[in-house]
Amino acid sequence: IKLLNQVFGKLGFEVDESSLLIESKEDRAQRISQYLAYLKYDSAALTVSLSRGVFRQAHEGPENAYRSIERLLDEIAEGGKEAVFDVLYWIFSDFDRLCKRAYLSKFLAPFGLPTEVSASYFGH
Repeated sequence: IKLLNQVFGKLGFEVDESSLLIESKEDRAQRISQYLAYLKYDSAALTVSLSRGVFRQAHEGPENAYRSIERLLDEIAEGGKEAVFDVLYWIFSDFDRLCKRAYLSKFLAPFGLPTEVSASYFGH
């Protein structure tokens, strides 16, 4: 997990190394989920045989796939090597493009306006 955190830092995300020791598994999964969403991670694009840790393309069968992004995040939050390696493999296979995407995500990420601000602006 520490290595994955460092890679997210190299991509350009703001990562606090000291928070790894105190953050809960749920918070860790939430943070990693957000990073992967910004990078447009598609769990169907890369599947893994959990029993052997072998990288496989999605067309090789659903039995080797993560059933959901939630399961992948749970595996990562627990420190599962195969899940962490899968994400690292995906990141390093297109590192330059993902660096650009991570940089742009800072400016293109949606943000919420308080309802009173949006209501007054739109005249409701």
